[in-house]
Amino acid sequence: MILTDTDLQKIQGGGALSLIDLEHQRRRPKGEIRLPPPIKPKPEIM
Repeated sequence: MILTDTDLQKIQGGGALSLIDLEHQRRRPKGEIRLPPPIKPKPEIM
C-alpha cells in the first residue's frame, strides 16, 4: 500500500485505527457520503 502525504496526515491524526479506516474509505464506492470519524485523542507515537 502506497501512502500519500494526505494519507500520512490522516494516520498521524488518529493512529493505527486511521489506517484501517483509510482502507475502508478506499473500498467505498465514490459518491457514497462518509461521515467523519469521531475525534480520538492522539496516541503518543514518537
